Amino acid sequence: MHAAILCTVTALILGTFLFQWYSTLRMTDCTGSDLFMMMWQLWRATSKVWIMLCLLLANIWLLISIVVVSIVLREAFPIELILYSLIVTLGTLSWNLVPPTVLFLANSREESSRVAVEIQRLLLAKGLRVAYLLDPVVAAPVDSLRFYMDNFRNADNLEWERAVHSLMRAVPIVVIDVRVPSVGVSRETEFNVGNGYSCKTVFIVESDGRSELLDHVIPSPQARAALLVSDEATILQPIARLISSKGRRRGSG
Repeated sequence: MHAAILCTVTALILGTFLFQWYSTLRMTDCTGSDLFMMMWQLWRATSKVWIMLCLLLANIWLLISIVVVSIVLREAFPIELILYSLIVTLGTLSWNLVPPTVLFLANSREESSRVAVEIQRLLLAKGLRVAYLLDPVVAAPVDSLRFYMDNFRNADNLEWERAVHSLMRAVPIVVIDVRVPSVGVSRETEFNVGNGYSCKTVFIVESDGRSELLDHVIPSPQARAALLVSDEATILQPIARLISSKGRRRGSG
């Protein structure tokens, strides 16, 4: 009975993982191998690569234990222990292997953490994922575990830029909070506009529609008018519309 319950949990985790990948592939023009390479670059740029290394070492030790117990000692290895290990492995990989659909860029502050959580909740119900690079000390998230799951913050400026540029190229939707024009957000916005990614980007501005950063990066009023902008209170609406339109377009293609 116990083993049957563990098998059911394992199957549910695997089914959820496949649903997440299916939902992600419907949103992007990238192939599965391209998405996996993007995730590998993110792991290398952040401490999450150590999660994979620890997971690998733990499974190697489990395999050695199975060999020793089953072959050397000629004893039956507990099937429950194998299933527990499988659940932990699949549970970890099922989230860390899923590429993000939305990249959220902002200055590290409590308001940014709040917006990140709102986007995260919207995407979770759709089997999709958000990625952001926020300082957890400054952002002060309420749920630190859930916040860490999608946070790819790195102190190395070179690796940080590579991670952002790789993500911005690959994800179908970008959200940039331009209300606080920090050095990092300014460079990310300039890269976004300069490489033609503004067509898939939602810019979070003040409630009256102002943004000094956008005025600096895009001085032309006509070009500014073509941008998709929103304030914090209604930010989920344009994101939901973009998700719906991209999903329909991929489905019809």
